[in-house]
Amino acid sequence: MGAVRVEKNEVELADSEAAGRARAKVGGQELELVREVGELLKLASDDELLLYTYALYGGDEKSDVKNSIYRRRIDLAISLLQKGAVSFTLAARLAGLSPFELMEELKKRGVKPFVAEREDLDVINYR
Repeated sequence: MGAVRVEKNEVELADSEAAGRARAKVGGQELELVREVGELLKLASDDELLLYTYALYGGDEKSDVKNSIYRRRIDLAISLLQKGAVSFTLAARLAGLSPFELMEELKKRGVKPFVAEREDLDVINYR
């Protein structure tokens, strides 16, 4: 039996003893990062994941796929925000907008209130 088991789009260590050793080797921040990435993978569509990757890490500059994703980046970023997959600040970055511009776009579209973190509010109030 392998060390990793994949079931229903979830990846986990097959051996609970191995999982315990892995947890002991990494700190709380690393575990939280793995949890957040796992949550993003569960919630996001393929196009939303592509936007996340292209916007944060770059990619093929002359890619038709990238151009298609970027034409829809505001819609995709808002979708990720509504799903709770990204913070408000990250959604603004993915959309290519300032936090204030994203807030205005959400109002224009009639998007109902969402959960904002303190840092999100600080960025908006700063403007």
